[in-house]
Amino acid sequence: MAIDGKVTGAEIADLNDDGFPEVYIYVNTSDMHANGSLVAFASNKNQSLTPIYMSPLSDDPVLMNGYIGHDEFAVVENSLERRFPLGKGGLHSYRQVQYKLQAGEAGWVLKKTRVTEF
Repeated sequence: MAIDGKVTGAEIADLNDDGFPEVYIYVNTSDMHANGSLVAFASNKNQSLTPIYMSPLSDDPVLMNGYIGHDEFAVVENSLERRFPLGKGGLHSYRQVQYKLQAGEAGWVLKKTRVTEF
């Protein structure tokens, strides 16, 4: 599978609590903006893998407001967290987006559940 950028991290977690872990691969573009994306797969009872879908930030104008890239991802307890700085130059504030893994119509989807700024 080809990716656009470089892998910045990966984690294994069971966010859907089915007893079979998923794999989360964090990717940032190679340019100065380091825009983040996610490549993730859910285990189908250790028999096969299904891609996990997460909507791109560009689909959500509220999340994109002030976005300058440099995303960081982490599994925190039973959710996936995405954090990135807002604004240009000087002091930054941050936006953090929490996602929960849920069954979708044709597979697994990371749904935005909470957005905080600090």
